[in-house]
Amino acid sequence: MIQVKVFSSSNKMLVQDDANKFLAGLPESAVIDVKFSSSDGSFDILVTYKA
Repeated sequence: MIQVKVFSSSNKMLVQDDANKFLAGLPESAVIDVKFSSSDGSFDILVTYKA
């Protein structure tokens, strides 16, 4: 099953740390895509992965 996880924060370092902790718990082969965006002081990371 393919799933997504969204991380969002106004603090860039916090959103990066949260996403990195999540990714560290996944096997590398499970990660399909990672996207980063920022707008109006909000930072977002979308992780698409196989569960």
